[in-house]
Amino acid sequence: MVNLSKACLALHCMPNRFESFNTDDWNYMEMRSLYDFVFCETTLKYSQSHVKQKMCEELGVDRYVFDEVSNGEHLYEVLSLEAEGDNAWTTDELIGLVEQWNREGISGLVEFAQALTDRQAPVVWRWLLKHNWGMYERRLRNFLQLKTGCNGDTPADIALGRLYEDKELPSFVPLMAWKEGKPDKMWRIKDAKSLYYYDTVYVRERNGTVNDQLTAFVISNPFKRQERAWLWTDGSNTCSTLDGGDEVSFGEATKWLDVVDYDRPALLIESKGSHYLYTRGTKTLRVAIVGADTAISQGEKFYQFDLAVMDGDFLTPIHTRLSVSVSSATPNLLRRLKQNGVILQRGSAHQKLEKPIVCDVVYTWSPSKDWVFTFGRVIDDAGLGDVDEYVDYMLMTGADE
Repeated sequence: MVNLSKACLALHCMPNRFESFNTDDWNYMEMRSLYDFVFCETTLKYSQSHVKQKMCEELGVDRYVFDEVSNGEHLYEVLSLEAEGDNAWTTDELIGLVEQWNREGISGLVEFAQALTDRQAPVVWRWLLKHNWGMYERRLRNFLQLKTGCNGDTPADIALGRLYEDKELPSFVPLMAWKEGKPDKMWRIKDAKSLYYYDTVYVRERNGTVNDQLTAFVISNPFKRQERAWLWTDGSNTCSTLDGGDEVSFGEATKWLDVVDYDRPALLIESKGSHYLYTRGTKTLRVAIVGADTAISQGEKFYQFDLAVMDGDFLTPIHTRLSVSVSSATPNLLRRLKQNGVILQRGSAHQKLEKPIVCDVVYTWSPSKDWVFTFGRVIDDAGLGDVDEYVDYMLMTGADE
């Protein structure tokens, strides 16, 4: 959350005069709160005329007297003259008040106007009355463009991430696949999908994307740590790589992977300051088909499929394409493709699948094709939660991250 006075000062100075005060005083979540306030979907549902009438009722004056005193000035300018306060409100508290007024009706308008500071009042009343608020939206967009090189269509997470990446954060390094050696430290993870990275500013998914909900929770925790760490849950508690390691050998830990009854068990490994993930791997990989087209080789038609696996909670494409001969394509696979609106004919163009098809593929070797994936079967009762992890694909194929 960001202090309301701080937010109003920023909006007044953006985009070019923002350098007139120290931007290092802003952290990621404050800037995110400012962004959410400027582009907030919550707006006061009452018209300017209604607000003016409520103000006149509370002041005990007729509207014609109010208009005469206003002397042709905009309503936001007149109401700003009431400001004499020294509050410490946040933008979230202001949004909460508007939500309350929308539910229960406007009350305490004079008290509210007087509680604003002269710095806050013009910005707040512009926002409440929808008076040329697009000016501030443009200012914030222009500021982010000046600072990051992003264009107006760049999502907020990416633009704000770039704004703070160079200033506060090292380059994000995803988990690598552990292949051999003796770990320095090791943790047994019940569900590898629960892994997140905390870098003292915000929490990231396994692929580096900022998770706003978890970030807001972590930074509001009074016991938060200042060190960077991987976080996960054991089902009831939040654990991290700052909590030491498991007092078992690597051999014992790998045996644990064979007997535990969890969906995505894995070993999180630390070695020479880097972190890795180890799973048992398999010759059969459960993947999602996310795209399809046809190809011709030596006069024979075959189907080609784009495959994806899970990286945490995200479906991530892999570089390997699955080739399936016409004779090997099962009726079930063709039926599922047709349900997606995909009918593969000779020379048909590449098509994306709106609903990925979960299937098993087998990693096999032949003298003519080397190591390739061959089609196994469609898994009708499976969802994306059943798709194997990216680290399983890497361990199986030796692919680079």
